[in-house]
Amino acid sequence: MCNLFEEKVLFWKNMDRGTPSQDAIAEAYYDNELMPQIVSSFKEKDHKLVELLNQQIKYMILSVGTSYQPMVLSLSYFNPEKVLFLHTEESEKEIEKILRFIDLKSSDYQKSLVEKSNTLKIYNEIKRAYLEWGRPEGIVIDITGGTKAMSSAVAMAGSFIKANLVYVGNKNYLGWLKRPEPLSEFLEEIPSPYYVFKDI
Repeated sequence: MCNLFEEKVLFWKNMDRGTPSQDAIAEAYYDNELMPQIVSSFKEKDHKLVELLNQQIKYMILSVGTSYQPMVLSLSYFNPEKVLFLHTEESEKEIEKILRFIDLKSSDYQKSLVEKSNTLKIYNEIKRAYLEWGRPEGIVIDITGGTKAMSSAVAMAGSFIKANLVYVGNKNYLGWLKRPEPLSEFLEEIPSPYYVFKDI
């Protein structure tokens, strides 16, 4: 990490955040000055995704939460051809932020409105996309965003269609800023329970 970026991170951490307008300025600084370097560095990291290394990933499904950053990171890493965003009314606006960093044409992605706790709706939307895409292999599902119920439902449906499950974690979360330490993010693969339970 270059000294200039370290200076930008320090400046961002020390920005005033006492009012909504100050919060908005700090958010804009993060988006414009830090996020491009975070994305670039994330794409170059060795994330040790053993099961995914030899697969060509063309499809992604993401549960959209109220922070767009993790989804930008996983999308930038896999660079899929088709994407399904599962979002609530509250989180839909995050998709526009994602599209600032990820070059997706309108024909490359779908948005599906779901309710936070309506798991059947989530199952149906994943099934619909899966069938529409032709039951492909090499699907990645990112469960980082969304509520616990959403992430759980997405993971269960993903396991059923043999999708690869991932999430974006971090080594140091800055609670008072509600962001990870820049460049501490990593991509984690969730292995299939089949390897443990196949004997039963």
